[in-house]
Amino acid sequence: MERNIQFAILQSIAILFVVIGHSGGISFGFEWFPISSFHIPLFIFISGYFYKEEQEKKLISTPIKKVNKFLISGLVINAAYGIILILLKKYAHLQYGGEINFSALFIQPFEYCYQFGINHPMWFIFALFLVQITYLFFRKIFIIKNDLIKNTLLFVTSIFIGLYFVNKAYLTKEARLGFSVTMQHIAYGLFFYHLGYLYHKYIEKYDKLNNVLYFVIIFVLQILLIVTTKWNIGVSMWNANYNNLKTYPIMAFVTPLTGIF
Repeated sequence: MERNIQFAILQSIAILFVVIGHSGGISFGFEWFPISSFHIPLFIFISGYFYKEEQEKKLISTPIKKVNKFLISGLVINAAYGIILILLKKYAHLQYGGEINFSALFIQPFEYCYQFGINHPMWFIFALFLVQITYLFFRKIFIIKNDLIKNTLLFVTSIFIGLYFVNKAYLTKEARLGFSVTMQHIAYGLFFYHLGYLYHKYIEKYDKLNNVLYFVIIFVLQILLIVTTKWNIGVSMWNANYNNLKTYPIMAFVTPLTGIF
């Protein structure tokens, strides 16, 4: 399969953004485009870009492949981190992290994945796995032959599902705890996964704007977002915290777009 150089570079940039964001960040440009507002949606967007419709014809083998690729390897690595943590606690007197038990091995990875502390970023692996599996069956629900109508309905539905869960997380703390945060990951991720697929299928061939004009448009849109939200444009997908958006939960879907595009 031919390698997509453009998206390979984009993936590298996304990884760099995550590193910068978790190391305290840098000031150049990131007051205008907060990394937290788009770096995780960007990864999901990239994954959706590579979605293949042929997967829908293999509703047994495709999930099995994803289970092997993401779930089993993720759970094994999670258990390895648990063992490392026990050793560090015993021999290096480490003071944080929980104990190895059923919840830490098989449930918490799908929530905050904070059970062992040191492997917390692995939450995204499990979230992406759930988004991909959900999206596969999500598409099968819409038995419509016309691709454009089907994908438009999927787009609208993903927005409403995402808005429902984001609004719940905005209104109640309980919606950001336990299994509820797992549902938040799926609902929020579905929109950006489908958006990546739509970009590949319909938009990419028309994405030929002059670079200068392109960035002028992006900056103008970002200024409008900043004015509208009064600089509250950051989102946090891992813990479903959208409260920085104040009275604009819809911005959880809008603000990542300027960073992604």
